[in-house]
Amino acid sequence: IMWAFLSNEIGRFQVESKLKEMDETEEARFTGRCAKLCWLGLHMLILAVVLINDTPLNQAIIDGDIAYYLSLFSLFLFTTFLYFWVGWRDPGFLKSDSQLDQELGLTNDDPEICSSCRIRQPLRTKHCEKCGSCIARFDHHCFFIGNCVGVNNHPLFMWYLFFQSILIAWGLIICLHSFKTAARFDDWISVNFVILFSTLVLLIFFFLPAGLFFWHVFLMLTNQTTWEVLRSEKIHYLKNFQSDDFPFDQGLRGNVLGFCWKWNRKTRWNFPKERKKSRGCSSHVLWTNSYYSCC
Repeated sequence: IMWAFLSNEIGRFQVESKLKEMDETEEARFTGRCAKLCWLGLHMLILAVVLINDTPLNQAIIDGDIAYYLSLFSLFLFTTFLYFWVGWRDPGFLKSDSQLDQELGLTNDDPEICSSCRIRQPLRTKHCEKCGSCIARFDHHCFFIGNCVGVNNHPLFMWYLFFQSILIAWGLIICLHSFKTAARFDDWISVNFVILFSTLVLLIFFFLPAGLFFWHVFLMLTNQTTWEVLRSEKIHYLKNFQSDDFPFDQGLRGNVLGFCWKWNRKTRWNFPKERKKSRGCSSHVLWTNSYYSCC
């Protein structure tokens, strides 16, 4: 009777966990759709503002400066394409292989087995509750794109951040050259209210993609992920490393090729070994460690 009771409770707990995960997955999908609509709506609004008002873009269209406005529109369309592509692309979902699990004799008690997907998790893989799947070389779940960032779409995500930053910077330059003069401050606010509001919005949103771009460039050069950097003390294969170690470092060229080129990407990693400090390295910080030294 006790065994039947425990089995029933375990089964009920698993069902409740699965239902909770399904709710989180649906919520994440809904949030992603809303984020995409807000992104597109905000971009169309700013574009309408710089088109309707007396701005350098409006003047370029009037003067027939085709190179100027075609370059801006092309950048806008390409950034939009990257945004939706990175949000819709498979980030690196791992498919279940029950036959392989049986051949290897794997069980749910194995720490390398995902309790939700019931598949063997390679190193650098994490189960995303919002996506309801295990992601190879998991970086983070981005609610703004409504998708995880993993081994397959991480390069696209970084390039999206790059072109998004350029687009916002161009919009800022257009707005800054569109202010009109007025004798009184309240008159100046009244005349430039729409442009001023657009400038503030663009200025606020500029630092997020620009800062994230440089962060992901650093991750690419050191072969790390956001999840590994922020949760290293809780990840079993990183507990013996210091926060400024790069355990999966393959050299600058290897890191860049493995990040950017599909045929060089890995989903199966060997367990990292702790590296010894080089001689003369008395401190172990970001600018002086076993991989390089800036002083």
